[in-house]
Amino acid sequence: MKVLVRNYRSPFGEIDIIAREGETLVFIEVKTRSVFTAGEPAEAVTPGKQKKIRNSALFFLKSRSLNVHYTEIRFDVAAVTTINGVRYHIQYIPGAFPGEGWY
Repeated sequence: MKVLVRNYRSPFGEIDIIAREGETLVFIEVKTRSVFTAGEPAEAVTPGKQKKIRNSALFFLKSRSLNVHYTEIRFDVAAVTTINGVRYHIQYIPGAFPGEGWY
């Protein structure tokens, strides 16, 4: 995967990482949790957050006319759990939430 943009901001919100994997444009949400009682990091990517990411992705595509260069678009989540500020576990979830029919 090649990172194209980090911390992309749109009027709808932020996308942590935008990358390319072959012909696929990947929008990646990174969630970190240090307390297990707060739930798993991936659980924080709620339907509302997913909508903001999709809207930001659409804004990105329209503002740069990139949708014709990619055959697929995917939404991934990188879930990071830490203990005392030390990286403990990283779970990478490709296709964490659907993007089909959103544009």
